[in-house]
Amino acid sequence: MGTLDQRSHLDRLTDAASLLLEGRSVHDVSAATGVSVPELEDLRRRILKLGVGSPAAAGGGLRRSGAFLARLAAALGWRQGGAAANSIPLAPGERSPPLASGWGPWYPVPAVVGIEARVAREERQPGGEGFLWLYEFRSTLPVPATFRFRVAEAAGGDYPRSVRALRPGELIGGMVSLGTPGPVWVGTAIPG
Repeated sequence: MGTLDQRSHLDRLTDAASLLLEGRSVHDVSAATGVSVPELEDLRRRILKLGVGSPAAAGGGLRRSGAFLARLAAALGWRQGGAAANSIPLAPGERSPPLASGWGPWYPVPAVVGIEARVAREERQPGGEGFLWLYEFRSTLPVPATFRFRVAEAAGGDYPRSVRALRPGELIGGMVSLGTPGPVWVGTAIPG
């Protein structure tokens, strides 16, 4: 048997998680996705630990939105390989003076469930090098969260900045000068 394609397996696990959340049995999900029954039982236990509600409790079912699945994947520890393992590309929003752009939409960050990020970009100064990027993080968790992060031109690398005990609903932000008009890569890591 050949080497397991990690991305393909991640897709099958994501499909399996979605079907389990719809209330399908482990055996039905195994037949539909090709994921083993023991792995699905472990997946179901991990989903229950997340406190994800049943479809009935969600008022007609859970939608398989990208944001929800990204949070689920981060919470369950699923990662893509390669340089972008814990990074996502974020783009600024529409033009909004005095910024060159407004804030882009909020996106869940990889590696730290319940944390979202967005970015904006200021005008390039004449004779200046690079662009000034503004970033914000917010917590959607009911408890404080601590994490490390980076905002850079490329995915991967060290996480030089940290946030300690970001409280529910709290925003933190900052700025960094980068040589790209966008998008920028926002990476996160759990301290440890």
